Amino acid sequence: MLFSLFLSKSYSEMGKGIFSTYFNQKIVDVTASGSSKQRINGTKQMTKPEYAIYPWDKKYDWCSNCGRTYEEHPYIIFSLNSRKIKFNGYLIRAGCCYESGCCCEEEYYGYCIDCCLYSWSLQISEDNETWTTVHQVSKDRDMRRCKEKTYTLEKEYSAKYVRLIQDEACPGYPPCIAINKMELFGNSIQFEENPDADFVSFHDDDEDVSIIGHISRNSHN
Repeated sequence: MLFSLFLSKSYSEMGKGIFSTYFNQKIVDVTASGSSKQRINGTKQMTKPEYAIYPWDKKYDWCSNCGRTYEEHPYIIFSLNSRKIKFNGYLIRAGCCYESGCCCEEEYYGYCIDCCLYSWSLQISEDNETWTTVHQVSKDRDMRRCKEKTYTLEKEYSAKYVRLIQDEACPGYPPCIAINKMELFGNSIQFEENPDADFVSFHDDDEDVSIIGHISRNSHN
C-alpha cells in the first residue's frame, strides 16, 4: 500500500533529517526537470533546486519549470555523493508562502503562477532511469501556500536516487511545483562503487516531444 500514514509531527519531533545532516559537507546533489523565476530580495531571479533542502527558514522557494502541456511532470531528484539514502519518512513544505503567483515563466505565460503540489509520487532508483514509487498523494488541495506535512512510510527504503514528481497539476494551472523545504528522515550508508557509474541523464535528447494537450496561455485568470 503506497498511501502511507500522514503524521502531524513537527520537523523537530522527527529528528534531524538526512539533508540537514549532510548539508554542510556539500555532498547532497539536487537536480530537477527545470526551474522558473521568483521575486527574491525585490528582483526576479532564477530559482535553484538546492533551495528545497536549505536547512533554515526562508522566504524564497525552488520553483520548477512551468509545463506547457499536461503531458509534462515536473520533478526534483536527490542523491548523496558516495552514499546510499536509507529513509522511512519525509517532510515537505509547499512554496509560494508569502505571495500568490510566485513562480514566473513570463516568456510563455505572461504572468506568474501560484504553483502547488496537489498530486505527487515519491520514487526511488538505483540508476536514475528506472523508478519505483514508494509513496503517493492524490488531489491534496491543501498542499499550497506554505502548508507543511510529514509522512512516515510503511518500511525503510534504500536507494541511490530519490525523486519527487508531480503526477497531476492543480486544476486550472499548468504543471508546476514550488517547494519551500523538503527533508528525508533516516540515515545513509557508504558504498564503494562509483556512484556515477550507472547514472543516466534525466534529459533524453532522443525523447519524442509531445505536441498534444497544449495549455493555453490564458487558461488561468
